[in-house]
Amino acid sequence: MKTRSELKRAYKGSAPAMGVFVVRNLRNRRFELHASRNLKAGMNRLAVEITPSTRPNRELRRDWEAMGREAFEIAVLDVLEPKDEPGWDPGDDLEQLKAMWHARLVEEGGTPY
Repeated sequence: MKTRSELKRAYKGSAPAMGVFVVRNLRNRRFELHASRNLKAGMNRLAVEITPSTRPNRELRRDWEAMGREAFEIAVLDVLEPKDEPGWDPGDDLEQLKAMWHARLVEEGGTPY
């Protein structure tokens, strides 16, 4: 069994999960996609930011005020695995993954905010 300090060092040395997540209105099938180099931090930020007074997307804010929190879901759609290439920047891969999910959600009948 690993000691506490070994577990702590392994946790600090691990890279955060990267990927794409969505804020989806369950009633009218509208959505807003986000790509993040740190999914947990991105979703936490969104949980604070989505309150009606601070959300920059006016249409989403109006729906949030009219329908309430229960009409929305925030979910991870895809996780991007890091590459072992030196100097690899995940920005382009995240944008491609986001574009792929955007096309898929529109194809399934969703409408972006």
